[in-house]
Amino acid sequence: MKLLVVLALVTVAVCLTEGLLVSKCDLREHLINATALRLPPKAQHHMTNADFFAKIVCHVEKTSGFDTGAVNQVKIDKDGKLAGRKKRCAKHEHDSKSDEHEVNHEAEWTLYGLFQLSDHLICKSDADTSSVNLCQMDCADLINDDIADDIDCLEMIKMKLENGSEHRQAVFMMAKLLFDMDCAPVKADEYFKEC
Repeated sequence: MKLLVVLALVTVAVCLTEGLLVSKCDLREHLINATALRLPPKAQHHMTNADFFAKIVCHVEKTSGFDTGAVNQVKIDKDGKLAGRKKRCAKHEHDSKSDEHEVNHEAEWTLYGLFQLSDHLICKSDADTSSVNLCQMDCADLINDDIADDIDCLEMIKMKLENGSEHRQAVFMMAKLLFDMDCAPVKADEYFKEC
């Protein structure tokens, strides 16, 4: 019994120490400095850049808790909608054999890092997992303490959204996952008031 308790504590300790906790205000500053994430002038009459960043940071708070090492498993239903989420600490191996250029619906996906980016859309987690791999990166790069590549990947997603992509469905699905409906009403002046 003591061994089980010790193993459980070690597992929790590993999960808690793998990632860096980024503050809301620090993440805001990183996003402000990422010039490619700014909204194009034609979109700014609907939403300010500050509000856009607030919605992204709100998503981060709700999904990863500002933890760069967060790994979560989600179920995606046949319509490509989030059906459920469960926290994980280790990589999840998939046995999906879908075409590399198609999004696998009705599946379990693993979401990585601060922004919770999908192993079926954004990165490649292992040789057996089929992925569009929009950011051309290993998913392990999304769970380290360096968030520069995570933000670069966000910029790439935004550019593909604006300019079109051969993987249009995957880009739109990731955008849907990035903009949690609970964060839709968030305004920067209130959300970032402590910054």
